[in-house]
Amino acid sequence: MFAIVDVETTGGYSDSHRVIEVGIAISDGQEIVERYNQLINPERNIPRHITQLTGISNEDVEDAPTFGEIASNVYDLIQGQIFVAHNVNFDYTFIQKELDRAGYKWQAKKGCTVRLSRKIETGLKSYSLGNLAEHFNIVNPNPHRALADAETAAEILHILLKKDKEEVDRQIHKRNGVTQLPMNLDAEVFHSLPERPGVYYMLDEKGEFLYIGKAISIKQRISQHFTGTSGSKRRQRWIREIHDIKYKETGSEALALLHEDHEIRKYWPPYNSAQKHPVAKWGIVHYKDRKNQIRFAVQRAEKRVDVLEHFYSYTSAQQHLAECVKEYGLSPELSGLGWSSEISHEEHDQNAKLWLESMAEGKESGLLIYPGLESEEHGFVRVIDGRYAGIGMKPSNAPSIDYSEWLWHLHESPTAQQILRALIRDENADFQEL
Repeated sequence: MFAIVDVETTGGYSDSHRVIEVGIAISDGQEIVERYNQLINPERNIPRHITQLTGISNEDVEDAPTFGEIASNVYDLIQGQIFVAHNVNFDYTFIQKELDRAGYKWQAKKGCTVRLSRKIETGLKSYSLGNLAEHFNIVNPNPHRALADAETAAEILHILLKKDKEEVDRQIHKRNGVTQLPMNLDAEVFHSLPERPGVYYMLDEKGEFLYIGKAISIKQRISQHFTGTSGSKRRQRWIREIHDIKYKETGSEALALLHEDHEIRKYWPPYNSAQKHPVAKWGIVHYKDRKNQIRFAVQRAEKRVDVLEHFYSYTSAQQHLAECVKEYGLSPELSGLGWSSEISHEEHDQNAKLWLESMAEGKESGLLIYPGLESEEHGFVRVIDGRYAGIGMKPSNAPSIDYSEWLWHLHESPTAQQILRALIRDENADFQEL
């Protein structure tokens, strides 16, 4: 059985808006067997443009029940049914959010008449509810009202089931979360994604980058993006804008991390935020005071050349310094930290020199070796004087004198340097000196 649902709301995002009308058409796949329609008091103002679109005013819902008061009716109708809607994630997130507020935990298999129509009735210029109704000669007596729209979506579902029931069943019942994918993304694009390490690119209708990410398993990570039902405005807008996904395999997570950083800084996609800080403003510095005592501190680092390590934030720099103080037995008082210890100044000086020497020893040149895309090649991260110097993929039987011709790219960034330090510290790292 199917529960074909439509909701009218105070706005487009379930995290910050409420349902003002719900329409439900219960179908056996051939005909509607039960209907439910209810205006709902959203306990807030209905914006003028919503009233103009739906005809539902504040006066209409003034004496209507709240969703909490009719939640049991909605839950009983849709529980155990396949939840179908036109652009299903919109209606699903609103119903789930409203039921959650009322104390009901609910999930369901989903079917989307937009996606199903794109799959079965190909070649249409638009897959809006109105255009599909016109295409299939369905009369919608009251567009933008919940029950009328739900009944129209139900009639579309009935036609699609007659045309290709096997395809409808396949799309709804397979476990890969296809119905949760963005409505404008071809499901075959998702199916063809590799389950191997790499970097993926989410593109909009014009082929421009929306988001770039990295993954140990590209397909699994992308599936995770679309599994949640968050109704945040930013997420729903992002989901609607995705039309295609591209990817580049890297053979290892290490190369994926560094390639992702390069690509984000090259294209600066609008939905990437973590690396939108092109300058690391803070750093750990060391100096000697008037008593010739070695001291450490976190300071602004943009124009300094004596910075031991760079960081995006004061807090992350402070935390890293605190870890080093504990690891190397340094004095927190002489490191600008806010706690005391029993470490003498002499002990601090000795241990500080050891720490500085260990950092200097870490400035060797060489290659970190990783699995390649094929068995006959290997990936590499090039290191020169302790600094990140590019990544690439090299045939195993090629001369190993110069790796420059096999580089994918080289870029300088604090993030890349931090990734490199983590890779070098890995006790399983395969480092080959040059």
